[in-house]
Amino acid sequence: MSTTPLSDADRSLAEFAIGAELAARDLYQAVIDAGGDSTAWALLRNHHAAYAENMAGIAGTSANESMPGSNLVSAVTTASVPS
Repeated sequence: MSTTPLSDADRSLAEFAIGAELAARDLYQAVIDAGGDSTAWALLRNHHAAYAENMAGIAGTSANESMPGSNLVSAVTTASVPS
């Protein structure tokens, strides 16, 4: 693994990608909370959480703080779902 620090542009891109992964994790958790009981939902949730953690490690940041892109969850969960 490279020890070269990320440029500001690369850090911004990494933070957005981490936020998107955390948003995907949260969306899968919402499916589980809504009654989705397939183990596939938990597997997908855990996959996105692990990917966010790995990218955060490479970027030298935390996957636990608010990231750009993480607001995708509120945008999706507040949208009306067709019945």
